[in-house]
Amino acid sequence: MKKYLLSLILVGGMFSNAQADCSPDACSNVEVTKLYVTSYGRIYIGTSGDESKLDCISPANVYVTIPNSSEGKEAMYSALLATQTTNKKATIRIVNNSSICEVAYVVIEP
Repeated sequence: MKKYLLSLILVGGMFSNAQADCSPDACSNVEVTKLYVTSYGRIYIGTSGDESKLDCISPANVYVTIPNSSEGKEAMYSALLATQTTNKKATIRIVNNSSICEVAYVVIEP
């Protein structure tokens, strides 16, 4: 009985850990591996996912972008910095068909 319960706990733990990757709409459960900020205010974000799978034109096929004109730029940048300093994961939703893989919103994963 103990072995059965232990097996259930281990299998349940494996399924609860979501796989990090990108889909056409978002990069989910990813680590923020790079934050690249230009002098004109555009923020490029590299993740542990495969940005080439996104439904947008990813700069160099490795970045999603927060443009200088984004109203929530500072809040999203702060959230992304927080994921790096706390070793948390993020889900980054993009604007579909955007020419720069523009970030729509960021979710910090527990």
